[in-house]
Amino acid sequence: MQLPENEENIVEDQPTEAVDSDADDNENQEDFSEEIEDEDTESSLENEDYPGEDVVEIINLRGETTTVLK
Repeated sequence: MQLPENEENIVEDQPTEAVDSDADDNENQEDFSEEIEDEDTESSLENEDYPGEDVVEIINLRGETTTVLK
């Protein structure tokens, strides 16, 4: 299959993005990632003491029981 001559150079005529806009995007991503790290630290501190039972029994489909200690 051969492209018509007037469509061969379509890519060359396309405008390119400015480099400055990419720099702004990277700064925003870094700030957002820092916020996520802070949230992860807080949530991990909240889950240090797991509320609930200290011993849990799991019964599989065969009827076998497994005891899990906290």
